Amino acid sequence: MYITETDKPENTSIHAIKSLNDFYPDIPRVEITSILVSERKPKSEIEYLKNRFGFKVVTSKIQDLLEDSNIDAFYIATPNNHHFNHVKLALKYNKHVLCEKPMGLSIEETSEMLECASNKSNLISNYVKS
Repeated sequence: MYITETDKPENTSIHAIKSLNDFYPDIPRVEITSILVSERKPKSEIEYLKNRFGFKVVTSKIQDLLEDSNIDAFYIATPNNHHFNHVKLALKYNKHVLCEKPMGLSIEETSEMLECASNKSNLISNYVKS
């Protein structure tokens, strides 16, 4: 599962697949079946994403994805100010979470996310080696 806000539909699937398959080569193959898009996306773009990339679900309602028992994990790449809420929601619904950096906008947000994850699914954040 990939959550994003992009201007070009092509970037959506390409970025998700590249991140998960190229940057994390040791994880099992991941099938990306569903995607959350901006409520501003026109219906024609939603249909394009479904047809072009074979997504089973393309929705602007996060609740659709949270309640889907076929979705095991969320890849969160929304704008940074949404990470906190999206991570906490996904964990509340017992989803595994891979969150783009930064996980939170503050130490307090990040600490709260990690605390939520400690008793639930996995929470992983991308990092950059320097």
